[in-house]
Amino acid sequence: MTVVATTGGVWFGSAAIGGFLVQPLSGVTRLAAAAVAVLMILPVNAFDGAPWLVLAGVVSGGLMVARETRRAARSRPLKA
Repeated sequence: MTVVATTGGVWFGSAAIGGFLVQPLSGVTRLAAAAVAVLMILPVNAFDGAPWLVLAGVVSGGLMVARETRRAARSRPLKA
């Protein structure tokens, strides 16, 4: 889980800096992506509650990807 979470954290950190996940991100969403990145990169053995924060980052990141994917699908016109 640590490798997956850290890889996701780097990915979300890149999205926060670059401003693009599935589509261009707003300023608030970029801040949220940065927060998710910090939570996912946090070492699991840093303190007692750290695994729960990493898990919260993984869940939040998954929800963010789902939300952005849904928003991108709605913004694209349907092809006939």
